Amino acid sequence: MVMSLPPHFLCGTIAHSPRYQLQVLMKVFFSVVFAFYIFNLLDLDKKGEIALF
Repeated sequence: MVMSLPPHFLCGTIAHSPRYQLQVLMKVFFSVVFAFYIFNLLDLDKKGEIALF
């Protein structure tokens, strides 16, 4: 749905809509957190401990 929008419309929406910007930031944030969580679960089997960094 987002991909079908014209690029200039998408950029304008991101630039002028704090609410949409917040939505995108939240999605990115949760994606990163989820990725770290999955990585730690996989890492747990190898090392026997959770390493965040």
